[in-house]
Amino acid sequence: MSEALDAEQDAAPKMLHEPGKTFDIQIIEKLRPALYTCFQHHGDMLRSIGVFFDYYGALNDTPGIQNGMWLGPQGSVTSPDGIIGSAGACLTMLESIFERAFQVQAQTRENLEVVLTETYKRSQELERLKEEQAKLEAEVESRKEWLRQHPVAE
Repeated sequence: MSEALDAEQDAAPKMLHEPGKTFDIQIIEKLRPALYTCFQHHGDMLRSIGVFFDYYGALNDTPGIQNGMWLGPQGSVTSPDGIIGSAGACLTMLESIFERAFQVQAQTRENLEVVLTETYKRSQELERLKEEQAKLEAEVESRKEWLRQHPVAE
């Protein structure tokens, strides 16, 4: 059992932790070399790279936490065409994000409609069963009353 646990822990990604640096800065420092490698290999086509970070909980709204990075081959993107091109690429990515969100919303709506239909059917069946139970209970009470009025001789 211990060997399986050790293998699982070895396979799990190691969390970034460097004392004195916030997690967002550690993420940026880990990504920066990989992004510059992309510029080295594809600099003839690649003008800039933007990466956004989506955190759990309220971290996305926490002041001072970096929500991403945006780099050109020389560092910060400052040229007008680079800025406008990056904005266009962001809008294209945002379109993809919204498209996926709308797909999830549509699937959720379909699933909800199925659940609501099934819930309605089940509630109708429950009401039918309650009525049947009431009739049976009334029948039992009627028979008990008849037995009280007509005692069986021993």
